[in-house]
Amino acid sequence: MQPLVSVIVPIYNAEKYLKECINSLISQSEKNIEIILVNDGSTDNSLNIAYEYANKDPRIKVLNQENAGPSEARNNGIDHSCGNYLSFIDADDWIEQNMYKEMLACAMNKDVDLVLSNMKLINKDNQIVHAPIKEINKSIFNKSEILNELVPFALEFGNINSLASNLYCRELVDSNNIRLNVDIFYGEDWIFNLEYLKHSKCALYMDKSFYNYRRGIDSSSSKYNDKTFETNGVIIYRTSQDYANYFKSNIYIGGANFLNVTIHCIICECRRHDIGFRDKLSRIMSMLNNPKLNEAVKNTNLKKLPYKNKVMAMLLKYRLNWLVCGYFGIKNFLM
Repeated sequence: MQPLVSVIVPIYNAEKYLKECINSLISQSEKNIEIILVNDGSTDNSLNIAYEYANKDPRIKVLNQENAGPSEARNNGIDHSCGNYLSFIDADDWIEQNMYKEMLACAMNKDVDLVLSNMKLINKDNQIVHAPIKEINKSIFNKSEILNELVPFALEFGNINSLASNLYCRELVDSNNIRLNVDIFYGEDWIFNLEYLKHSKCALYMDKSFYNYRRGIDSSSSKYNDKTFETNGVIIYRTSQDYANYFKSNIYIGGANFLNVTIHCIICECRRHDIGFRDKLSRIMSMLNNPKLNEAVKNTNLKKLPYKNKVMAMLLKYRLNWLVCGYFGIKNFLM
């Protein structure tokens, strides 16, 4: 029997949480699913755990690859999937028991290409924060509404950009050769969703939280390095402009996200211990003088920004870069 859902789980050194993740999948009330565990070159006990579960449950497939990143792992899972729908779960997260039963009922009854739902954010103290998609106030979107409502929200880097908590039509993914970009290490799921929305005729939003996301777990996207401003800021902003042009939307819509990334980068530079004050200052000034950042600031609607971001945006708008450095405090540079 063809499975209704192929659940793809990329795994890299996730032994601490992997059993809880897999247990939440095998205990789903919808039993007609396949679970594809893609080990991405783990050096801990993750692969043994995956095989242990596969030996007990015939619905589980284990794919083992050399470390190539989560995008390659997910693509590998897609290539080996057989289900009518695709679901992407991170190995350190878990889902509620009725997730697929309820999402499939909506998908098949309404004949939609995409089902969106909410998340619950779990912090390091195991406190739960519900994260509904507040910007969405309806349940069904036709093609025109996808283009005019969902796409602009996605371009603004809103919280529909994660692969988690969504359900995708595998036929649509395969027929349009939609895969994750293995050369991008931040926002790759966002690009996948924009490509998917290009071809979607109908989408549905469920105002329910099935997905439990562990916030604060170390990942390649959350770590800061010398390329973060370029990869997470400049490249993402340029990509948002390319998609905005394609969808005939506001090409500056990603400016607020670019500004948020820049603030994150400046704070991280201030807190570095491996370089001195002059190097920190030089790197921060290089960011602030970036022409794409200044273009974004000039054209960003400041009303949507948090207060501290508004202050920085105003300083940048009037080219008061030295005051931006002072805004974060001279003591931060010396930490």
